[in-house]
Amino acid sequence: FDVPVLDATPSPPTDDAVRVRYVTEGEIETELLDALRGAAAGDHVRLAVFYLADRDVVRELLAAADRGARARQQASRVAGE
Repeated sequence: FDVPVLDATPSPPTDDAVRVRYVTEGEIETELLDALRGAAAGDHVRLAVFYLADRDVVRELLAAADRGARARQQASRVAGE
């Protein structure tokens, strides 16, 4: 059975473009931590996950809130519950 090959080469976005990236779990964590570290006063951070157990993510989410970002998380379960 033939599996279609997807071209992951980025093209310049247009105003109504949908962008897709293929990343690993490690890359997702790196991007998430970078985004949380860059969140500042006036920014809105919303994080929805099935299970929140990564201490670095929790720490950076709280730090973003301390810097004045409106940080909210929604998880089905949080570690320690």
